[in-house]
Amino acid sequence: MQNAIFPAESTNSHTKKGIFMNKTYLISLLMCSTAALLSMEQQNQLIPLSQMPDYQAAHKTLEADYKMYLRNRLQEYEKTDVDMNELVAMSKTMTRADFSFCIYTVRTDEGNDFFHVATQKIDVPTIQWLYENIEQHRPRLLISGATQLNGCSQTPFDLCINQLQPYETCPSQLKNVFEILKSTINHIAQVSHSIFFYLEEYKEECLKKIIALQLAHKQINSTCIIPQELLDALIPDKKRSQQPPLITTLYQAAANKVSGDTFTHFIVEQENPDELFEWIQQGRVSCVKNNAGFSPLDLALNKFRNFTQNPHLIDLTSTGFNNTRCCLFMLLNYYRLKSEQTERYFDQCCDKHIIAQ
Repeated sequence: MQNAIFPAESTNSHTKKGIFMNKTYLISLLMCSTAALLSMEQQNQLIPLSQMPDYQAAHKTLEADYKMYLRNRLQEYEKTDVDMNELVAMSKTMTRADFSFCIYTVRTDEGNDFFHVATQKIDVPTIQWLYENIEQHRPRLLISGATQLNGCSQTPFDLCINQLQPYETCPSQLKNVFEILKSTINHIAQVSHSIFFYLEEYKEECLKKIIALQLAHKQINSTCIIPQELLDALIPDKKRSQQPPLITTLYQAAANKVSGDTFTHFIVEQENPDELFEWIQQGRVSCVKNNAGFSPLDLALNKFRNFTQNPHLIDLTSTGFNNTRCCLFMLLNYYRLKSEQTERYFDQCCDKHIIAQ
């Protein structure tokens, strides 16, 4: 009987111990859970503003670092090449945000931006990249690109015009300069229709500078051909229907600042009847006097009389005589028609250059 009793006591003892251990485990688990909840509540409590770290100032420091990086790269770009896409990628690397619009705002000590430097270096790919990517930063970026002044009060457009002046650029580079001018004009024409309304007036100033450039070339009997579609792109919208056309009046009014000579003066002086005939057809002939007091007609008359007063020169330089005669009588017929005179006292200069209504 005792053998039957002993096993029963052993089972009871284990059961009691198990219950005790389970209670202890539950109590420990409850205490841990309570401690964890208290810790979470403490973590979720708002930090007083006085103790809040200035995270915005910290990030602005990173933004300033990126801008300094761009400025240094711009300074280096004056002497070396630059990868514009690398500059964009560095914005994310340094700030984990997109500050790539700052590419368009950084300046050198001389006030040049990437547009100025790229134009000076005749770097066609970089100029095209700048114009192609600038619009994605609107309206955050409130600059036009082609009209920003540097420390010498020159825009990228001005720099381009300077490079096209006679003897300024190596002939092998002129094609690239024209490509930059084309990109610049197309950009000016494009943005003037969006948010930069003041560019409507600036476009006319650009036309005047291009025509002055062509006049400088005409003075030395060289040519600077600007495609008509580029000139048309610079006509302000409100003047597109103007009569006579704006471009015509600008060509008529263009004159050398020192001598006062117009395109018509130079054409006559250079004895170029074909060009004068074309000028007449386009309505661009000027009749104003230069600073010496001579109109284009005065010059043509004096040059022609130099032959008639010295007849031996007619045979000696027959080509010059014929060209001079054509210039004179084209102008005479042109001014006669403009004066609405119906009577005709002299013939056309030749069968090739017929001046008629």
